[in-house]
Amino acid sequence: MAFHNRCFARGDAFVINNHFRLDPMDRIAVGVKEAAALLSVSARTIHRMAKNGSIPSVLLEGRRVFPVEALKQISTNHAK
Repeated sequence: MAFHNRCFARGDAFVINNHFRLDPMDRIAVGVKEAAALLSVSARTIHRMAKNGSIPSVLLEGRRVFPVEALKQISTNHAK
């Protein structure tokens, strides 16, 4: 069974494509797949939100990253 483009939480780490990574909440910024997992939306939705400006992002060495604090705020605002 292949785990292509899968991202899910396991304890204090995230598993992306069968590779463990640090908990995104302990980092300053995360990539598209991790941002999507944190907000429980698709990667395509994250790209769309970045394009229309509803989620802040930065292009860092060719990789789009999203500030974790901004993701927390978006998550909190939508929970209300």
